[in-house]
Amino acid sequence: MKGALMILKVFVWEDCFYDYTAGLAVVIARDSEHARDILEDRMGYRHDDLAKRPQVYNLDKCKPVAFYVHGGS
Repeated sequence: MKGALMILKVFVWEDCFYDYTAGLAVVIARDSEHARDILEDRMGYRHDDLAKRPQVYNLDKCKPVAFYVHGGS
């Protein structure tokens, strides 16, 4: 919709994409399906961990929040 305000949300998958340690995925999108599509396009493949329900933060109602991944094996 041209000129319509798009409300975006932050989608967070924690403890995913295990190799040696857990990974983290953060996506800003319209809805969870859009978030999965964007992430799968970026990754280049579909991962079963994305079937998990992500945490969702509405950007217009969210308190400041930070996410990080600590590396290691």
